[in-house]
Amino acid sequence: MTKSTVFHDPVPDTIAQWVAFNGCNPTPYAYPTESLVQACGAVHSVTRFVYSGGRDGAQVVLVRLTGAGHGWPGEGRSGRPLEKLIGPATKIVDAYREMWAFFVAHPMPIAASAHEPAVATTSSSMPPSF
Repeated sequence: MTKSTVFHDPVPDTIAQWVAFNGCNPTPYAYPTESLVQACGAVHSVTRFVYSGGRDGAQVVLVRLTGAGHGWPGEGRSGRPLEKLIGPATKIVDAYREMWAFFVAHPMPIAASAHEPAVATTSSSMPPSF
């Protein structure tokens, strides 16, 4: 266990910043919650909240996990010593697949040639508070 402390804004505040920055609808569409009984018997659930209608097709997506620890979702077991520190692993979602699906749905523009930089859209910029 470490003695370090990390300070960050609460998730709802951070999501609200991204929603406002991208001009999305502040009321998300909440997909029905999915649940999965893990091999250890624990029940993990996932709920996806999609804030859409942003500039240039921007979306903000929150994937909320319940019952899972702080390991990388989809990686499987974290091992007993690590599980005591970070909580149980989960297979309810695969974080790699979630990110890939988001990036495929929202591609960055491609430069006309290798010598020209791509033009970034406002939805890919960092908000002023970051």
